[in-house]
Amino acid sequence: MDPSHITQQTTTTLPLQGELSRDAPQPKALRDGSFSGKLQWALEGPGWGLLRPTVDFVLLWVAVVFALEGLHETLHPSGLRAPILLLPFLVMLLLFLRGLYRSRLRVLILDGLVPVISSVSIAAMAVAMVGLFANGRMAQSTWIRAWLFGLVAVGAGRVILSVAQRSARSRAPSSPSALTYVRRP
Repeated sequence: MDPSHITQQTTTTLPLQGELSRDAPQPKALRDGSFSGKLQWALEGPGWGLLRPTVDFVLLWVAVVFALEGLHETLHPSGLRAPILLLPFLVMLLLFLRGLYRSRLRVLILDGLVPVISSVSIAAMAVAMVGLFANGRMAQSTWIRAWLFGLVAVGAGRVILSVAQRSARSRAPSSPSALTYVRRP
């Protein structure tokens, strides 16, 4: 058996010489304007689980305000238009039940498209039915506007958050120890 051929791992350290003895390269500095601190925490860290539902909820309320044609009408809706105020809560519940608030390693925009469309559409139909049963009729134009604005708001918000998260992930170090290189003897 050839003694220079090592077949097992050994605990002894071999001295490195020549090309192998140089220091590990230092990491490239993060680009100026990159995500860091609280923004990095929100887009890549544990804050992502709080940010995504919050953005959806706020955008759904903005959609309701636009559908009801103003903040005053939203705060003091007529009896016919009052069921529209249920839309954000129902959409959030359906998005949660569809699993759209779970953390994923890779967020694909097209994978979330069908669940978002179906959740907003089902919630809008449920709101229309509540209005129909409560009032004997529904505010059709308001219901359709709320549905369309809800689709656009949640869809656009999710696309923007997905792009921002992808950017934050590409600029983040790959591990907590990636910024420190230690030369080993």
